[in-house]
Amino acid sequence: MTSSGPPVLNPRAPPERERRRHRRLPFERPVAVRVVHCASNPSLVNTRLAGATQNVSTAGMEILCARPLPEDAVIHLRLARPETGAVFRLAAKVVRCTPGRAAGSFALGVELQEHFRRRTNQWARLVFDAVRELNDPA
Repeated sequence: MTSSGPPVLNPRAPPERERRRHRRLPFERPVAVRVVHCASNPSLVNTRLAGATQNVSTAGMEILCARPLPEDAVIHLRLARPETGAVFRLAAKVVRCTPGRAAGSFALGVELQEHFRRRTNQWARLVFDAVRELNDPA
């Protein structure tokens, strides 16, 4: 069986479990979350949560928050970049929800919606700028 994606990039995951195609980078910023659709629990629509990104890629991110969300939840995210004042409004789908590292927290793995990724590359620039900062801290 041949792999169509790049090699494993998450050093914490065993190689046989890693399925990501995009490199994740540590990136901690506050993020506002709003549920816009949830087939498994429609009562969650318009629920708002405060969270914090833990890592990001051009295709998704991990968000730490105080409430779990179902894996089919579609969410809107509002994320500010303090250095420039730019505000990113992103649409994403929850693809994973696990207990977070801190008691009472949850780690949401979210995938950016395809229509968003085709429409703009500003998010990709943010991620690539973060890579540059990691590689050249001066």
